[in-house]
Amino acid sequence: MYNKSDQIIWDRVFSDIPDEWTQVGPSESMLDCLEYFRNNNVRTALDLGCGIGIWALFLSKSKMKVKGLDFSRKAIDFAKKWSMKENQEIIFDCSPLVDHPFRNELFDGILAAKILDNIPSEQLTATKNQLDRNLSPNGILFGLFNPYMIADQLSQLNIGSNPTKGITSINFKDDELEQLFPHYELLEFKHYEYGFRGLVWQKPANIREGESKG
Repeated sequence: MYNKSDQIIWDRVFSDIPDEWTQVGPSESMLDCLEYFRNNNVRTALDLGCGIGIWALFLSKSKMKVKGLDFSRKAIDFAKKWSMKENQEIIFDCSPLVDHPFRNELFDGILAAKILDNIPSEQLTATKNQLDRNLSPNGILFGLFNPYMIADQLSQLNIGSNPTKGITSINFKDDELEQLFPHYELLEFKHYEYGFRGLVWQKPANIREGESKG
């Protein structure tokens, strides 16, 4: 389940990877994610929409067992080669966010960086339900979301040479993000550079089957 036109756009973006993408140091949001994962004994992590594997490699080098998935074949091919070059044993798979090879596995932590607001709204519920099935009780979900944009800013997205022009995007308000996983405990909501928003949730240990879905 994925948007074919979005896949075409992302394959085009990932067809020519700039050197600086693999050379830049960890961002503040990456360091925060790592701190939350470490403080909550996250040993296994799933990277949703992993792209070329920047976050996956960062977590793997921090001694976590990581699996990543993305629907862009070009991104996954690059991630596999890069992780081998860095001697990191990460399992990557080219698949959608729902009905993927890891769908029946449990992970201590899930990373969803700039992905949950870049899928069609009608697919969001199914994606959240699959995420919930993958996250262990007491597990940590780290989400990074795009900046909230006013009408004038939104109108600029499809103008000029923007490489992701036409990509699906949900323009969440802050309060909408806070309620995205209403049955999880929201541990932190933090604004980062350029307006990106990071949220950290913890899945309750005693949550009943299906209670966190929706």
